[in-house]
Amino acid sequence: MALYSLPARSAPRRPAVATTTLLLLLLFALGCQRWLCVHGFYIAASAPHHYRVGESLPVYWNKIYPGRKLLGPSLSYARLPFVCPTDGNDMPNANLGQRLAGDQLVRSDIQLSMDRNITCQVLCRREVDGDAVEQAVHLVRQHYMVEWFADELPGTHPWSNIMDKQKRYGDGFPLGYYDPLEDKVFIYNHFIIQLLYEKPERDPNQRLIVGFEIYPKSVESVGRTCPHDASVPGMPQQALLPSTQAITYTYSVLWIEDKQMKWGERWRNYLNYENDKSIPVFSLVNAAIILLVLTIIIGVIVLRVLEVNFPLIANKDNSEQDELHGWKQLHGDVFRPPEQADLLAVLVGSGLQLLASVLGVLVLGVLGIVNPSYPGGLITWAIIIYMLGGAMSGYMSARLNKTLVGTDWKKHAVRTAILVPGSLYLLTVLLNFFGWVEHASNTLSFGGLVGLLALLLCIAGPITMAGAYIGDHCAALRHPVRVNAVRRAIPPAVWFMQLVPGVLFAGIPSFGAIFLEEHLIFHYLWSDRFYYFYGYTLVSFVLLIIISSFVSVSMTYFQLCNEDHRWWWRSFLFGGSVSIYIFGYAILYFLLRLQSEGIISTLLYLMHTLAASVLIGMLLGSVSFLCTYYFVRRIFKVVKVN
Repeated sequence: MALYSLPARSAPRRPAVATTTLLLLLLFALGCQRWLCVHGFYIAASAPHHYRVGESLPVYWNKIYPGRKLLGPSLSYARLPFVCPTDGNDMPNANLGQRLAGDQLVRSDIQLSMDRNITCQVLCRREVDGDAVEQAVHLVRQHYMVEWFADELPGTHPWSNIMDKQKRYGDGFPLGYYDPLEDKVFIYNHFIIQLLYEKPERDPNQRLIVGFEIYPKSVESVGRTCPHDASVPGMPQQALLPSTQAITYTYSVLWIEDKQMKWGERWRNYLNYENDKSIPVFSLVNAAIILLVLTIIIGVIVLRVLEVNFPLIANKDNSEQDELHGWKQLHGDVFRPPEQADLLAVLVGSGLQLLASVLGVLVLGVLGIVNPSYPGGLITWAIIIYMLGGAMSGYMSARLNKTLVGTDWKKHAVRTAILVPGSLYLLTVLLNFFGWVEHASNTLSFGGLVGLLALLLCIAGPITMAGAYIGDHCAALRHPVRVNAVRRAIPPAVWFMQLVPGVLFAGIPSFGAIFLEEHLIFHYLWSDRFYYFYGYTLVSFVLLIIISSFVSVSMTYFQLCNEDHRWWWRSFLFGGSVSIYIFGYAILYFLLRLQSEGIISTLLYLMHTLAASVLIGMLLGSVSFLCTYYFVRRIFKVVKVN
């Protein structure tokens, strides 16, 4: 859009600039991702804890969650009626992000002493009834995974890659297993805990934990006894039968010095995704090709406008340049305020607030601040940045409102502070209610809901009002042409430029640029691995914003050439239309890849994906609207009206 201040002959240089920028973004993503994933870079949530030999190391039980791409609630492991009970009093302070993610850390009764091996130790003998056994059978059949923590590391059941034989870590270990030959369900009740440590050179008597591996087994035991050969293959296994009355839980501990791993790189095995990098690379290449095509289209549009309005070529008759035809005939209606202009201003401001939150989290992820070693950090930072982004929301919403409507800025600021944040809060309450019904661990207490509401009212609200005050006291945006008193008639449009077909068509290029990235995100959401492709995701997101804006500008220009001045809302919908395809792909992924435990799990999945799709659409629609608004102002700024 800045091309309009340049001579026509310099316009073709812009695609080269866009291509150079795109290549720099791709190189940045590849460099960042290689740094993050190969070398395991992250900023730890806390300083390393140096343990003395014989010092106690606590083990925290967290939750169980469904595996094998199953939709189901996560449950608190310590509250299951068939596991060892704990006092439940020693629970670390969990942040809001951990609560929303379902983390409920409870200190277990497992006794670990630094560098002290344990052959076999009884943890407890838990009396169970028929309902407890039935629940355990159901959870094992649904491939539920168990999550423990020690020294802020999740316990993992390692596996090796077939190609390179390198050890890989995931999150958690199975609750049990089902044997189809015997048609029996067995629960893992003996845990071989293997702790890897590093000896600091400055003090050989200190230890740093660099690995927390758990190898679960099913061992049948009568009474409160612990067979010394529990780790030997061939032992009778603990089946879950209707006649089962008690389960004995035992554990063994083995300490191993790992001379290859350093404490600063201990997450390397968790974040080693060398074999999965091809998908995001293909996604970026695909997005780059689509962006290149759209850049050519925008370049053609710009050159056409420049040829009409800038007669800079010598010895050329430009007598017809001042005639009003095509899109220039709309000069008296193109800036006529649309219907529900105040609502449009609110949505645009709220979309920019979401943009700040998403970009902020992705940048923090690239810098290593948001990482798996900080449980709940992603959600916590997203909420913090979203609340601070209320200043941007209030400013842009108030300024657009002053330009288009001119109503009282205070009432409009209140609408901006309440509409989208309030809707998100009500959605959280609704999802929390369904979580209570399912006894899920990712539910907030009544006090948590009140605290979240207080954050919105006492922090996000005033910040939004302050931004609105600044925006209202800035000058209104001036339009280059005046609006006629009489509305111009709109000729009938071809079918593909009508509202619904146009919106559906506009979302295709944007979705084509990110469908591989969406597939990768969905794949990691329903697996026991950590998603850490922040570098690729950031670049893909930036490319998506650019592509959506280009599509909106192109579609708006074609609409104006068709002498249709109703571009305000349509530019917003053109940019955000990719959300339709994102939600459609989520439904397709659910039908083809996921399994659901019941109607509530399905409903929760649909509500989460629908809400995420709408928010992405609002975000992209806001940026696309602002880019299109700038484009329209620039092209009509050069129209000469007598």
